[in-house]
Amino acid sequence: MKKILIPIDFSEYTKNIIEEGKRMAQAFNSDIVLLYVVNRNVGEYHGNTSSKKESFLAPFLKHERKQAEEDMKKWRDLLSDIKGKVETVVISGLVKDEILKYINDTDVDFVIMGSHGIGSALYRTFLGSITNSVVHHSVKPVLIIKC
Repeated sequence: MKKILIPIDFSEYTKNIIEEGKRMAQAFNSDIVLLYVVNRNVGEYHGNTSSKKESFLAPFLKHERKQAEEDMKKWRDLLSDIKGKVETVVISGLVKDEILKYINDTDVDFVIMGSHGIGSALYRTFLGSITNSVVHHSVKPVLIIKC
């Protein structure tokens, strides 16, 4: 296991997920990629076309991306004592799609993600679950950390 991908969402559980990733990276002398996706799926607005929505949201998405890049430095610091390389990546798009694309298009060997423990069928049906989608569609092994 040479490279571990850790998609994060800056929630209160992020530190736990990163700490588990750190333990795995130390055990296997792996590199780590911390991935954050600026979510472009902010809902459809009645009467707005896709291009109108994009132009309206552009300043907000740009600000969120800049803030995410700054926040990633803090999370990277938690990994400063591991032997492997630590990379931070911030991309924009639909979260589950971008995570799966990153898994498929890069040389990561393993994925560590968090689950907030809301595993009811009702929740998955109406709200969706990024972790659930990644587990079912990833071509690489995924370790779920229950937060």
